[in-house]
Amino acid sequence: MPNQNQKFSLRPVYVFFTETHTRVFSLHTSYRLLTRRPRTAVNLFLEWMIVKLSRSSIAHCSIGHDGVVLDPVHSGDRFWPFQAYVRKYPRIKGCFIIPAPHPIDLTRYEDRPVKPVWRTFAKWATRGLISTTDCVCTTKDVLAQLYIHCPRSVTTPIKLYRWLHAKKYCFEPFDDPDDERATD
Repeated sequence: MPNQNQKFSLRPVYVFFTETHTRVFSLHTSYRLLTRRPRTAVNLFLEWMIVKLSRSSIAHCSIGHDGVVLDPVHSGDRFWPFQAYVRKYPRIKGCFIIPAPHPIDLTRYEDRPVKPVWRTFAKWATRGLISTTDCVCTTKDVLAQLYIHCPRSVTTPIKLYRWLHAKKYCFEPFDDPDDERATD
């Protein structure tokens, strides 16, 4: 029987995966996007690079716990309320549901600076020898708080997806457009 002074978390950790943007932009639209919304243009370019280099439609991962979702993107980490993320975030493929024996600390990821893009490419080239603060490394760091240690070779969202699937964690797909995200 556990000690009454120990804290146990009954709230799971959710590891979300999103698919790529399938729209092809014209040269004119790309130029307008780059000049008017450069951060969005950079994020879409990085998403495209991840998809091409990893040969997968999964381009991004994020992690949620205790009503908050940490969304680590190139322009900086964003925190979403859980329900808003699930309802509004585009192209969520689904999430892995991981039991959390204790609460995790997402506050350590607040106020992190903009991430240099070159470190992500260096991480891929060195098969994980160079660490960075991209979506995969941040998600792996949060999972390490639960004593779930991913191998260094997990460097892309699809590799993290496959590794969690191989470890038999429960995956909940969001394929149906009329699923629970459409409700209040």
